[in-house]
Amino acid sequence: MKNGCFEGWYFKQNTKDGGYAVAFIVGRARDKKGEAHSFIQINQSQLPNTFYIRFPEEIFSMKDNPLEIRIGNNVFGEQGILFHHEDDAMQISAQLIFDHVAKIKKSMLQPDIMGIFSYLPFLECYHSVHSLHHVTKGSVSINESVYGFDEGSGYIEGDKGKSFPAGHIWLQSNHFHEEFPVSVVCAVAHVPVLFRTIKGFLCVLYIDGKEYRFATYNHGKIHRIEKQGQTVKIELSRGDLRLCMRVSSQDGGLLKAPGHGDMSHNLKENINAVVKVALTEGGKTVFEGTGMNTGFEMNCFDL
Repeated sequence: MKNGCFEGWYFKQNTKDGGYAVAFIVGRARDKKGEAHSFIQINQSQLPNTFYIRFPEEIFSMKDNPLEIRIGNNVFGEQGILFHHEDDAMQISAQLIFDHVAKIKKSMLQPDIMGIFSYLPFLECYHSVHSLHHVTKGSVSINESVYGFDEGSGYIEGDKGKSFPAGHIWLQSNHFHEEFPVSVVCAVAHVPVLFRTIKGFLCVLYIDGKEYRFATYNHGKIHRIEKQGQTVKIELSRGDLRLCMRVSSQDGGLLKAPGHGDMSHNLKENINAVVKVALTEGGKTVFEGTGMNTGFEMNCFDL
């Protein structure tokens, strides 16, 4: 990996009853001076929210198809998670198995959620989705608390590049009350492109095997982004499809974020937010639902 770069993957799990959610963020980073490390970062819906654990870069490895990241004896991938760490401040372990992984649709022009933008060589950050929804089995223990994840749900995404966008909104939820799988992920960011900055966005709503995608690259449009108190409303459209998302969120846990490979930047992420989703086509309701344990970030975003 070059100096001033990072790569990371985000694994978020919800218990069946929605009473607890935890996200493991794993990856490696190398700053401009060439100083590198790998890391496992944890965010949860219970206090204390976040933990950041550094490891030597030398014990990091990754492979694709299926995705699998190893940091020492810790394994994170599309098939599950095996993780244990303890020190004077904490003791954390996870044994999780993933099944029924719902992959995002891909093609030559849309190799991942960023579509044709995935091929541009000069962007500061590249986003990917590895699982829109999967079923979990197992448990996670943090200090003296143990949480069961049998028949729970999970989600996996990735990022790589130099830096996170200076201003962005991100949300993700796949804990809805429907009897069929539902997942939504949406990101809006100020994206530097050559000598100017554009407001780019991407969004996928997955409903029982069917994918609805809204993005800058497929003629999608942003109609509204509003913030009132702790609520953010986002309205998108593509053709006759219109998607409205209303997120209610409190302050979240403090996470480390990359800036030219330096993991000293901070952002807040709440994984206990609530999102109300409404999708219409030609004015007729296609789906309405409420997602719990929603991951939400709003970082320096100029409306």
